[in-house]
Amino acid sequence: MAEGKGGAWVLNGSGQQGQASDIAAYLEYLGITASAPNQAPDLRGLTNTRIVIYNGAETRLPNTVKLLEQLFGVKSTMVVDKTVRVDVIITTA
Repeated sequence: MAEGKGGAWVLNGSGQQGQASDIAAYLEYLGITASAPNQAPDLRGLTNTRIVIYNGAETRLPNTVKLLEQLFGVKSTMVVDKTVRVDVIITTA
């Protein structure tokens, strides 16, 4: 992420094989450090793609947050959780 040191995880909540990896690759193409870890997403209440910004990253990465919200057509949620080591987690629906 050009604005800061963090990165984004893309988690596949859709069940479409390879979707998270494809999205992470596209985000990398756009200049956002992204990966698709093999981690089961939390799908509770998920009806649309969800973007969660962690630990104040929205203040360091305002342009990245705006771009992600535009790309996915959703508003992001801000969360403080010091156990999370990335700036953004995108869970696809």
